Amino acid sequence: MTRPARFLPLGFRICFVIFVGMRNLLLHAKKLSVTAAASLVLIFAGKAQETVLTHVGLLPAPLEESSGLIFTPRGLFSLADDMRPEVFILDPASALIVQTVTVKDLKFKDKEALTADDEYLYIGDFGNNDGDRKDLKIVKVKLDDIGTDARTEVSGSVIAFHYPEQTDFNMKKKENDFDCEAMVAFGDSLYLFTKQRSDHRTTLYALPKTPGEYPAKKRGVFDSQGRVTDAALSPDGKTLLLLGYQKKHQFPFVWKITDFEDADFFSGRADYDLLSKFPVDWQTEGLAFKDNEVIFFSCEGSDDVKAGLYRAALKDLTDDGKGE
Repeated sequence: MTRPARFLPLGFRICFVIFVGMRNLLLHAKKLSVTAAASLVLIFAGKAQETVLTHVGLLPAPLEESSGLIFTPRGLFSLADDMRPEVFILDPASALIVQTVTVKDLKFKDKEALTADDEYLYIGDFGNNDGDRKDLKIVKVKLDDIGTDARTEVSGSVIAFHYPEQTDFNMKKKENDFDCEAMVAFGDSLYLFTKQRSDHRTTLYALPKTPGEYPAKKRGVFDSQGRVTDAALSPDGKTLLLLGYQKKHQFPFVWKITDFEDADFFSGRADYDLLSKFPVDWQTEGLAFKDNEVIFFSCEGSDDVKAGLYRAALKDLTDDGKGE
């Protein structure tokens, strides 16, 4: 067993021993709900968990790699990080799939994000782990065209784009700043937030909602201090959330940004909330507002945590001291 450093105060050493023991329990037992496991560790460490998450349920097998969430007038959509031309509507009370929607006549390479407005669903096929893609796109689907059968098909149109700043398509993965897993709709535009590996920042890009081919317009850079994996905008347009994690999918976080003007998101106040203070592989990749007060998270399955759906109150997000 790993021993705590002897120069630490006795209280810290006791907490360290308890944490290691609880983490070993987590790693060697069957996969547990991260909420239960993390809460138990925090209680033994003498500090209550600051952000209260409710574990709604485990996600079904097709969403083992859940990588996006969005509430729409048709329900709660999610998708998997894969090439299948499918998105799913979930029951937000159980995390079960209630409808499978197949986008016909289009091929996907790496779906990563969802957003929507009152009329359309937007599917972000812009995952770019290796920085070599030249076929980035967003698929636009009319919500009213989605039928009511448990399995249904729908057509979509394509918004193709590229990053004008990218000139190297053979970069090392750790130097890739042109991956993307986060997107929101605001006004007449779509806004993308990159997942940058070189400096753990995120760059904001804008695209029109109209199908066609476009250069993405750079709008700003934010020091996210980690890899951004999803974004969500409150229905009233006053709060932007950025979800992400550190290396090895550990220490997931949420940035809450408020008091911005129009779509100049990075001009606002930014508060940082650390969802887990322990090195558990919790790959948080989906984030959505249900309304202005309630948010939902989803995570991929990992060695530590099963793929699951979580709920929290926006007011329970706390500033952990890295805010701007």
